[in-house]
Amino acid sequence: MSFTAVPQSDNSQKPSPRAQLLVQVECRESEAYSLGRSQNVSQSGILVSTPETFEPETEVAIRFWLPAPQPIPIEANGVVVRFHPGKEMGIKFLQLSDQDRQAISTYVDRTRIGLQ
Repeated sequence: MSFTAVPQSDNSQKPSPRAQLLVQVECRESEAYSLGRSQNVSQSGILVSTPETFEPETEVAIRFWLPAPQPIPIEANGVVVRFHPGKEMGIKFLQLSDQDRQAISTYVDRTRIGLQ
C-alpha cells in the first residue's frame, strides 16, 4: 500500500492520540463532494475511506457525528495531507471549534480506555 503525502512543516508536535471511529463522513471542496466512512479520529484529524479521494493540499469542509451517549455533530475545515487514490485520505483539521475539539478529545480518551 502506498500513500502520497504532503511534507509537514512542523515535525516538533507530538501526534495526537487516535481512536477507531466508524461513522459516515461528508467531505466537500469547492466543486466536488465525497461521502465516506471514517477509520479513526484524533484532535488533529481524521482518516476517511472513500472511493472519491481528493488530492493532497485540497482544503475541504468536513461533517460527521461522534457516537457519544448523545450523538454530537462535528463540522470542521481541513486539508488533505495524504491519500491512497480511490481508497482513503488523511485530513488534518485546520479549523475546529473548541467545543468540537473537546468532544473529540473526550471520545478518544473514553474509547482508548474502553468506555465507549
